[in-house]
Amino acid sequence: MRSSKQKISRKIRRGLALGLMLTTVLTALTGCGKKQTGGASEADQVLMNSTYSMTEEPPAGVEGMVNCIRILQDRLYLISTKSVDTTVYPDDWEDGMPPADAEPDAFYSVERTSDNYIYGYSMTLDGSDVKEIFSLKRPDSETWVMDDSAIGGDGSFYLLENTYDEETGNPGYEIQIMNPDGSDGGRISMAKALSGASPYMSSLCADEKGNLAFRSENNVIVTDKSGEVKCSLLSDKYVNGLTYDKNGNFVACIMDDQNHTMDFKTIDLSAGSFSGIVTVGSTGSYICPGSGEYDYYFSGTDGIMGVKGGSAVKIMDFTASGLSRMGTGKFLVPDGQNIVIVYITDETLGKRATDLTFMKKVDPKELANIQTVTYGGMYISDIIKREAIKYNKSQNKYRIAFVDYADREDPTAAFSADLLSGNVPDIIDMTYLPLYKFVNKGMLSDLYPYIDKDPELSRDDFFENVLQAMEIDGKLYYATSEYLVQAMVGDQSKVGDVSSLSMEDVAAIEQKTGGRLFNPQSTSTSVLSWLTSGKYDDYIDQTTGKCSFDSQQFISLLDYANTYPKEDPEEYTEENGLLLKGDMIFANLGTTNFEEIVYYEKLLNGNEVFTGKPPVKDGGLTISPNECLTIYSKSKNADGAWDFIRRFLLRDHYSSSLRTYISAMPVRKDCFEDAARVATATETWTDSYGNKFSPINGERGVGEASIKLSPLTDAQVDEMRSLIGRVARIHDPDEAIDGIINEEAGALFAGQKSAAQVADIIQNRVSNYINENR
Repeated sequence: MRSSKQKISRKIRRGLALGLMLTTVLTALTGCGKKQTGGASEADQVLMNSTYSMTEEPPAGVEGMVNCIRILQDRLYLISTKSVDTTVYPDDWEDGMPPADAEPDAFYSVERTSDNYIYGYSMTLDGSDVKEIFSLKRPDSETWVMDDSAIGGDGSFYLLENTYDEETGNPGYEIQIMNPDGSDGGRISMAKALSGASPYMSSLCADEKGNLAFRSENNVIVTDKSGEVKCSLLSDKYVNGLTYDKNGNFVACIMDDQNHTMDFKTIDLSAGSFSGIVTVGSTGSYICPGSGEYDYYFSGTDGIMGVKGGSAVKIMDFTASGLSRMGTGKFLVPDGQNIVIVYITDETLGKRATDLTFMKKVDPKELANIQTVTYGGMYISDIIKREAIKYNKSQNKYRIAFVDYADREDPTAAFSADLLSGNVPDIIDMTYLPLYKFVNKGMLSDLYPYIDKDPELSRDDFFENVLQAMEIDGKLYYATSEYLVQAMVGDQSKVGDVSSLSMEDVAAIEQKTGGRLFNPQSTSTSVLSWLTSGKYDDYIDQTTGKCSFDSQQFISLLDYANTYPKEDPEEYTEENGLLLKGDMIFANLGTTNFEEIVYYEKLLNGNEVFTGKPPVKDGGLTISPNECLTIYSKSKNADGAWDFIRRFLLRDHYSSSLRTYISAMPVRKDCFEDAARVATATETWTDSYGNKFSPINGERGVGEASIKLSPLTDAQVDEMRSLIGRVARIHDPDEAIDGIINEEAGALFAGQKSAAQVADIIQNRVSNYINENR
């Protein structure tokens, strides 16, 4: 089985209950049948109508990072900032890197100063005829910051500067005005405007008459050009941003995370109130003024959306246009064929004078012969999206188009509707979905035949036991490039041989050592969750649907969890200190990696021993995959789907992005060796991908002491290699089952029922759940 990762509840940020989500999706799966044809039909339209190309070079003569943009009388006006840093490194440093024997806090000794510049420019809408209107220099100061800026309808520039009040500890704000001709227009204090409101302000916006709008937490405040308040409007929900509509009226965007919607509220300055509300069924950032047929725009999950009436229409798809959502900032849409956007990524940082980027719509005829491969998921990671951008730029046969259900008003309903209608994505991201249920419905393809036919891949490239742990009935239904190794670590001189660990073994070790398996401050509920979540294959045969939660093994586990406190303590004790004292037998690691090997060998004086969550057989450890990419079994674009997925199994994908502190382990054996070289390096070096590495050097605390980290020895790498060789299962939590177990166990922890009685109830409820959804 594979992992959905316990942190899923934090990822599903819209308040969506996973149990309900799975029930809804599984109900849709029950209806899946002959109508499924593969490939969401709307994806072709996304590709044809919302693809833009990037201008290769930024406009000449513009410096700095753009803070504000506005179109006035067919010219683009902008405000940008630039810091010129001066850094003085010690004489024994090389290329800004400390020597291997430097102290962990060596970077604090480096002298740094910076001069700050603010520029105002105008140019034509194609980025030519650049004119500098003003240039200001601000000193290197701990108290000065330019928080925001705005450009008025008359061409005036407004610079919001944070001056910081050292007496109150609150920021003080002044607005520097620069006239349209670049001359000094004076300064205004915002102290009166902020009186009675939060001391913080942001989202500065200016209209044609010199009125200024800004937000102060949930207050929307409008002043005139002298700082006199014209109106102050309070919102009961988060104010996401301010802009103006295509008619020049101020508009506040109110976020409703609970309902996954946004309200656009127009401000009526004459009445001093909101005059109208337009609600759209999605959320986003960077609210921008309207143009043409659209009242305003916003940056959504995977593209720029235009709002007209109560509907949000995708204008530009980020991935199809070669943009990363994480790199996109403010933007303007002069017309339907061009977009000006502030865009910067790790790849462009430091390589361009400015982040101002011009995009031009691609003629749909140029895309007619490109095959669209749809990638669908409840919440698609930015890592996946960045890889899709690289892929789309690398060839002209396929294009990845995302169907990100997180951007829908009701993600679960939207996904279920697509399943029922046959609009199933070619690639299904199963990270938050029940893999076994899709396999049992015959919806997923075995990836082994693709690997076996691939000229650059072989099963021998991967750790054999890791692939076996990921298999279902001898077939591989998903691909991942890396995973987290989950284990417990203890002092072998105290716990002995723990290659196998039953609940009876746990009791014997506790009696011998006087310590507890977990932090003795842990609650019964947390202990039970840690012992059961993701280990349901101990009690569920997914092939037959038979459950064994009424077994003595599970009853013993319930009884054991019941021996812990029922409420959280007021204060927690640091766990590794408890481990050294013997009050806690094992440290429970969500991630076992190279750094952990060094740390626990030093902490336990070379007596460290690793094992899995009990019950453990034959030393087997658990892993949690970082991706879970599958191919829909009836996809018409299966070859294109594989062409994208295979990238995650190539050496370049993992090894090209290695860092000194490596947490996730690779499925490929050669990538493990690449990672081991990084972990064992004793001097600064650069790999074949251009990544520069310095030796592992840092400290981790334990109680009042600390342990100095250092590069791994070959023996320590062998220990990590040995742990990978013990991988035998996949962590696969199901929050619906978690909920059943925790709910029923409450009666045991309250002293109302015995462990055997609770186990019988759990057995009945989980059996019904499993078989209803088979």
